[in-house]
Amino acid sequence: MGNLQGKNAGSPSFHELHSDSQLCVLIWMENLQLQCQLKRFTAEIQVIRPVLNAFFKGDTEVLKKYCSKEEIERCKAEHQAFDSQGIIFDNKILHVSDIEVREKKMMGDSPLIILGFKTQQVYCIRDKLGSIKEGGKDTIHIVHYAWAMQLGEDRVWRLREMQQFGVAALI
Repeated sequence: MGNLQGKNAGSPSFHELHSDSQLCVLIWMENLQLQCQLKRFTAEIQVIRPVLNAFFKGDTEVLKKYCSKEEIERCKAEHQAFDSQGIIFDNKILHVSDIEVREKKMMGDSPLIILGFKTQQVYCIRDKLGSIKEGGKDTIHIVHYAWAMQLGEDRVWRLREMQQFGVAALI
């Protein structure tokens, strides 16, 4: 027995290996549970279409359900600027795809999830008289977005920030 212990000196004992493997299994299970929750989270993100359509129209009543105060104020400011220039967005979301969780982090005491996705959307800008100035009813773009969703004190996920980071003409 003395030789066996001497030969394996410095090697982890069965108990240590067993504890490490239990820890690995627990970590693996926790990650799996988190992955399942994130998949469910992305599957349940049904707010993308109504939020984007409300943002295009400047419909702050709809945005109040899904967005942070900062994002609502951003929308108001952008629409005031567009209105002063006689610009009306007549965009429409046709399809949302490739929703994925890009990053998870804490912002203070609140979780923040960064989502990436793309849309197919009609791109049409009109003037105050309704004449098309850019795009058209048949102009379809693929648009890539990143959204920061934050869990509020009321335990509701809200859009904290939205970024459009790529546009390609489809039709």
